[in-house]
Amino acid sequence: MRSASTAWPALGFVLSVFSACDGGGGDAGDGATPNDAAAGADAAAGAGGDARRPLPGGAVVDARRPEADVRPPVGGEGGDARPGADAAPGDAAAGDVGPTGGTGGHPVADAGPVPPAGACSGTYARPAEAGILGDDRLDEISGLAPSPTTPGVLWMHNDSGDIARLYAVATDGRLLGIVYLTGVENVDFEDLAAGPCPAGEPGRCLWVADTGNNGGDRDVFVVYAVPEPAVDAVAGFEDVAADRLWRFPVRYPDAVRDSEAMALAPDASTFYLFEKVDGAPTHVYRHAGDLRDGVQTDLVPVATMQAPGFDVPLGRMVTGAAMHPSGRRLLLRVYTGSYEYRLPDGADWSALADLEPLRVAAGPLTEPQGEAISYDAAGTGVYTVSEDTDRTGRVPLHFYACVP
Repeated sequence: MRSASTAWPALGFVLSVFSACDGGGGDAGDGATPNDAAAGADAAAGAGGDARRPLPGGAVVDARRPEADVRPPVGGEGGDARPGADAAPGDAAAGDVGPTGGTGGHPVADAGPVPPAGACSGTYARPAEAGILGDDRLDEISGLAPSPTTPGVLWMHNDSGDIARLYAVATDGRLLGIVYLTGVENVDFEDLAAGPCPAGEPGRCLWVADTGNNGGDRDVFVVYAVPEPAVDAVAGFEDVAADRLWRFPVRYPDAVRDSEAMALAPDASTFYLFEKVDGAPTHVYRHAGDLRDGVQTDLVPVATMQAPGFDVPLGRMVTGAAMHPSGRRLLLRVYTGSYEYRLPDGADWSALADLEPLRVAAGPLTEPQGEAISYDAAGTGVYTVSEDTDRTGRVPLHFYACVP
């Protein structure tokens, strides 16, 4: 939500210090590695003119956009993504850090077990600009998910500044069409997932978390499911109203909380909500029992964890989540970066607090208020996008290719 836009100076400051002050190999920050330090040094050496901007505390950050020379695969869906052709692992510039080890600087070999089918076997490349969102209505994106049926298509929504509608967007940023959720108020849409429809209904559905509670004045929240309409990844489709809608009202059993992140189980049997909180442990909940249309249910606590990110104001506030198609990996987005949790064999997500995540990237600085994250349709790459807090009319969609 826009009220968190102060994350930008905090993010810029910590990332500039992170890349400029580490001498190589020391723990300069959350997840620092020698590659991170080298990247910052290279970026500082090559900066010139007005590309270097001062930030609070006297630090300086290279504000250029090095990610523009790294191109995602056509359609953005995993596939033959070999970043070595355009960028070597570890040559990320300040604010676009990746790949890395875990949050303590561990190598990738310690980041998790043998990857499940369809998952990245290594780390992720620095963010590549896949495209620019091609419609000025896409200015407050807080939900992002790949189409469950059509490669090259992403679904997005704005948060409380918009009406209840979902946008189909090509992976190069073109708007393809809109689905309206008739009879629904967008109180505070905050996250989006894609998967099977509820109750064994045929087709594939889009799941919308109306769970934001920035003002602390809500005690009942709703997750909606709507069937995905037919989408042409090139020609798009005529705007339509959703022809079916399921409502799953939920409430927290212990306190009124704010959540901007939802992860849907691959079989759509349950969903997880992650608390957005500053300076305190993050609570994780899930829907318990059968998902029954219109029936209110108490959520069940799953874990209490320290969210990933940097220890700056707003730096560990969870703003987006996505479950891998295997159900064995989880992406979490915070204002200061993106992280992936890799579940060991035999464990479930109640072990989340004990897992050390792999950092996908710090920042990037070109996402001043990042609140949306998803895997690509193949499960091997990652997409992120930010709200347009400064009303620039230029919102980049970023893609992070797998580095095996």
